[in-house]
Amino acid sequence: MIDRLCGEYLVGDYVEDWDVDGLLTQLEQMYPVAIASEDLDPHSLDREGLIADLREDVVKAYEEREQELGPELMRELERYILLQIIDERWREHLHDMDYLREGIHLRGSPRSTRSWPTRTRASTCSARS
Repeated sequence: MIDRLCGEYLVGDYVEDWDVDGLLTQLEQMYPVAIASEDLDPHSLDREGLIADLREDVVKAYEEREQELGPELMRELERYILLQIIDERWREHLHDMDYLREGIHLRGSPRSTRSWPTRTRASTCSARS
């Protein structure tokens, strides 16, 4: 998650081109970010260092949340979220398979329609002989 978002918001080789505020805003929608854009020094900031700091921040926020809820409830939440993700992906897969089957059916329909009269003529010719 951190790598994907950093890839989207930290584009370019220069810190001036990065959207650090947008990155932090996006992360704040997922968890309480302890890093503020005012605390970051643009002159000493590098991509790998920022990504490492954000990863540490995520782990720290996760551990704090686990302390609040307790390990048993946290594992239960993990299982629930994981099952929700698997269920969503499975439904998407089934939808894609239905779409593929429909496409194959539509593609195969003209062939079967065209070959039907041929089969009928062939069977009537053999019946005459």
